Amino acid sequence: MIDKSWFMLSTHDSRTRPARECRDHRRLACTAVLVGMAGLAMLVGGPVVAQSKQLHLRDGAQQGPDIVCDLADQVPVDFDADSGDVQATVLDLSACLSGPSIPGLSTVLLSPNPVAAGADLQVLWTSTNATVCEPSLSSTLPGWPAESIGLQGPAVYTVPAGVPTGAYAVEVSCQNGSGSATIGAFVSVNGSGPGEAPPPPQLTVNGSVSETTIQAGDSIDIVWSSTNAGFCSASGTLPGWSGDQTQLGSLMLTTSESLPNGQYTVALNCSNAVGAGPTTIRTVTVSE
Repeated sequence: MIDKSWFMLSTHDSRTRPARECRDHRRLACTAVLVGMAGLAMLVGGPVVAQSKQLHLRDGAQQGPDIVCDLADQVPVDFDADSGDVQATVLDLSACLSGPSIPGLSTVLLSPNPVAAGADLQVLWTSTNATVCEPSLSSTLPGWPAESIGLQGPAVYTVPAGVPTGAYAVEVSCQNGSGSATIGAFVSVNGSGPGEAPPPPQLTVNGSVSETTIQAGDSIDIVWSSTNAGFCSASGTLPGWSGDQTQLGSLMLTTSESLPNGQYTVALNCSNAVGAGPTTIRTVTVSE
């Protein structure tokens, strides 16, 4: 039973004229005009047989769409002139009162959390009553909004290697014809950061890190290594030691017999994408 101090009943039949309204404002007899397949029927209080019509309920307290209920075929729609009550039998009361259902979304689970920049992140969620799900554009994890996902996880996403350390939102949005729902979680990313330049390379001349003395025409053994380096560069005043070098290597260098006596330097500097590290220098003395 529906009891309203102001009630509108709207009846529709696809083969007849537009719906008419029935209002009971001062608890007087309510006159309804129902036009159906049997023709025109006029009623002042009493039942009318509904023929595949709809009941529209409108909220007078606030704006909003009508609640539409399909009336059962060939059952009475009763108007009580004394009480102002209206009685109608609908096909599915729960369906018409609940209205369209927006998608349901579970909690978003992220694993591992925290995650390292450049590593895989597993995003897990489930949805109900959804036709499509996609990463929310309000997500702050770089690259996640451009991913293609399904109605449920897991989705495996590789966090870009250059993402700085920080907390980022990973959100999933699901939609259907009635609306959308969005839910997300935060993931902590351990970024690689800008890094550091290489430390001073290890460098020996004839196995020594101190001054080495030779005669002109002698051979010397230069050995070097570096960590966190992309490339190294040889320099100094000793003839024959110069140019680009690998980060790990050795060279047997024979000096010229005409090399003048004196002190010479063997230097090595290594670099990476961040910059150049300190230079290591060794001294070679040429004497009689």
